[in-house]
Amino acid sequence: MAGLLERALDAVRDLPAAARDGIVGAVPAGARDEAPAPLTRDARAAVSVSKAAVRGELASEVPPSAV
Repeated sequence: MAGLLERALDAVRDLPAAARDGIVGAVPAGARDEAPAPLTRDARAAVSVSKAAVRGELASEVPPSAV
């Protein structure tokens, strides 16, 4: 994990300043010492769908023969 983190930080350091500033939004709020932004209803729904997919609880609307 440490090696992966170091490579990621090295890649960020190589970006232009404006791009680095944009990445700050992806840093967890706890690491920035500020409260997290509340999730919208759509974002909460997307998280629920993602969690269900990870658990294998979603069925595709595409017939298996089409895959």
